[in-house]
Amino acid sequence: FFSLPCSRVHSSGLEYNTMADPPPKKERRKRKWDDVGDLPQAQPSVKENAKVFIDGMENAPSSFGLRDRLQGPHAQYIKHIAVTAGSACEVVLKGVGSGHLDASGGQDASMRLHFDITANSAEAVSTAQQLCEDLLGTAKQQYKEYMQSLSTYASPSAPAVVPHHGYPTAP
Repeated sequence: FFSLPCSRVHSSGLEYNTMADPPPKKERRKRKWDDVGDLPQAQPSVKENAKVFIDGMENAPSSFGLRDRLQGPHAQYIKHIAVTAGSACEVVLKGVGSGHLDASGGQDASMRLHFDITANSAEAVSTAQQLCEDLLGTAKQQYKEYMQSLSTYASPSAPAVVPHHGYPTAP
């Protein structure tokens, strides 16, 4: 018959009675996320917003590729504007013909075509707004040249033929 010892030594060095007392609890290590609840809560940031409307090119033919000229290849122009402006700036081409689907209806927004700019600071919005206007000025110049080239190739007897890629050809 075995006799069980009535006292044991815990790893902390304390002796305890196995029959009456449970072993003392170890203090657990403090984890880095234990104090997260003690931190002050971040205040919701106020977002600044602006719109730059694309006027004067509402009736641009699809062969001109207005949306592609404003966004750039793989939206690089818009991304460049957002990165240059900084302060968590977001620039989105919205409105009729933008291809940006409205969250409520799943279709182009009913507003005119425009750049929608949102950022954490008014300075970033102003910078993005200026860059959008510069891009818009370039697109307007290209549109003017495009329309002149169409009228150059158009003859009274036959309309100009404009293939899908956007460059007019003589009939």
